[in-house]
Amino acid sequence: MTLVARSHVPPTSNRSGGWQTIWLLSLLSLAAADPVAAQSPSTISVAQDANGFVAQAPSDKTYSQRNGLRLEVDTRWPNNYGYRPIRVRVRAEKPTTAEHRITVRLNSARRDWRDVNVEQDFDVPLGATDAEFIVTCPQFQSERHFWWDVWVDGVRDKELCLDQAASWNLNAYGNANSTNAIIKFLIVGSPADSRRVIGAGSDLFEAFSLASNELPTRWIDFSAIDVVALSPSDLRQLANSRPDALTALRRWVRTGGQLWVHPLGEQWEQLAELEQLLELPPAVSPAAATDNAEAMIAARGWKPIVLGAGRAERRVTIEHIPTGRTRIVRNEDAIARMKLDPDYVIIEETAPETAGGEVSAGATKPADSAKWYIQCPVGLGYVRAFRRGWDPVGFGISWRMLVGPANNQVPPPTEPTTPLTAAME
Repeated sequence: MTLVARSHVPPTSNRSGGWQTIWLLSLLSLAAADPVAAQSPSTISVAQDANGFVAQAPSDKTYSQRNGLRLEVDTRWPNNYGYRPIRVRVRAEKPTTAEHRITVRLNSARRDWRDVNVEQDFDVPLGATDAEFIVTCPQFQSERHFWWDVWVDGVRDKELCLDQAASWNLNAYGNANSTNAIIKFLIVGSPADSRRVIGAGSDLFEAFSLASNELPTRWIDFSAIDVVALSPSDLRQLANSRPDALTALRRWVRTGGQLWVHPLGEQWEQLAELEQLLELPPAVSPAAATDNAEAMIAARGWKPIVLGAGRAERRVTIEHIPTGRTRIVRNEDAIARMKLDPDYVIIEETAPETAGGEVSAGATKPADSAKWYIQCPVGLGYVRAFRRGWDPVGFGISWRMLVGPANNQVPPPTEPTTPLTAAME
């Protein structure tokens, strides 16, 4: 089955910003048997990443001979089920002398699956040198390949296109799929770290960093993300300069996403502002007013997660047979359901007690998460508020180990501010 979606969106023109990427130039012979679809030989500039690639056609230094334009396609995004927002940018060699209608038909497929087509129109304004838009592509399998056709003012431009035969070579430059990671995080970070991945290939987590000015403006583009982590200042910035992106986050949470916000302060000093920015409905009636701050917070719908103090933790590692993904399950009801489901198989099971009936060392944990965070249900999802700075799964340590500490950074702590076993509940 071939899916075709058409839409028209206004672009963001004259967008500035440098790429922090080392470009890999690869010569691809782009020739096909069909003379209509065939491309003349060209040099495509490719930068390969763990979760996709950035390709420029005709190259990162040349432009189409027909119209003086260059196309950039950025497919980097977490590999997960949902939708993949693919960033398409058009650059002009000189300021345009007329408005141009650009039509992009993006194709995605595996060798053993029929392709999915998403077609979209947008306009490059008069006098612009730069314009971009997002093509939202369905994503239901890993190891997918992308190719595209481009029309400028209704005329197909072969130099801006990539045909299907060449796409297999383009995607073969080391695309490290990581659909096996249990949880996909999107961390709102600095522009310098935007679109970088940590934890790729991990069975536990994968984190994708994105600058706040690059966050999608449609909630469906967050559908492949399990958790978005950001600060109150990020929310403030979105409210002031990118309200569409903040609206998309609100809607995504209500469809089942989790938004983790940090830091709110040891006494939850910024919690009221968080509620206002996210437009959370007040849950406290005048009759429920009290001088007890913790009681007021609970009355407003914020509660810690029960962790289970004083007892050993039962851990069951389960594999989902159709996808090969593994996860650790602690909830007894969930364990019982999965044992009855033929799509799941138990890989390992840790007993809650030792053979002598004593609790294993290090197996206990606090009664709840109040020391570190509280959370509030919002629609089908949750907003989680952390007292201290973001480091609930040791990402601060992992990130610094990956990129190396800067000269002005303090040494990483010996332990994350929120323990892994507590944060992942």
